[in-house]
This record gives sequence, structure tokens and C-alpha cells, in this order.
Amino acid sequence: MYCEDNTKPFKVGYDLTNIGGAAAQVTHSAVCVHYKKGRLGDVGIDASNTAESRDVENIGPGICVEKLLDLGSEVARRLDYLETRAAQGVNNPELVGQIFFTGRIEYRDVSGNVMRTAFHRKYNQNSKRFSVVNDPDYEYLD
Repeated sequence: MYCEDNTKPFKVGYDLTNIGGAAAQVTHSAVCVHYKKGRLGDVGIDASNTAESRDVENIGPGICVEKLLDLGSEVARRLDYLETRAAQGVNNPELVGQIFFTGRIEYRDVSGNVMRTAFHRKYNQNSKRFSVVNDPDYEYLD
């Protein structure tokens, strides 16, 4: 997962990869990029942009499908704020806030079993990528 910083509006790229040995059918996906305000409160309130789809998508075994989600203008504005504060030497997430990317994917295997997988990532300003947040409430596979 990464931020495409040369694309306006900013986008988050992520991959749906079928790591199983048989085809899977994605039946529902919901992803959200979210800015959680820090204690300094320099920039407004929390902001988010969500995309949800019930379009059925077949993914073969070992196949990877790239997806993009617009940050939305409010989250993009807060990303600019975080970049500015980091340049000023203030990059403590507790003070300036953080950007998270979460999602849940429901899929059906060839036997008809419906399963879910979920993820929760936080944005790393240095690498311009999202990293895993080890939280079993948000990070799991069925």
C-alpha cells in the first residue's frame, strides 16, 4: 500500500491478491482512508473517504489486482499538513495526527464458503507507504 503523491487528487494504491490455490469471487469490499486528528488540533476535525463495492469480481489463484482509492480533498489537505509539520521537525503522531487505511473484503471460495479478510494500516511519512498495525480486531483472515 502506498500513496501516489504525483497524482491529484492523491490516491492510495492497494492490491487484492488471491493467495489460495483456487479461484475466489470477491462479493463485497469496503475500504477507508482516515485522518485522525492529533492534540495540536492545527487542522480541523477528523476526515475520511470511503469506497464500497458489491460488484462481483473473480480472481484466479495467484492473481493480483491493483486498486486505487482517492484520498478525497479533506484527507489530502491533512496529508499536506502532516508533510508541512514534518518539514518543521514536528512529526509526532500524537501531536499532529495520523492517516490510516482500513478495509474489509468478503469473498466466496469454489466450495461456496463466504470468508472475510480485513486490514488496518498507518501511513509512514518517511517511506510514503502504509505499514501494518498489529491489531487483531482490524487485521485478520477467516
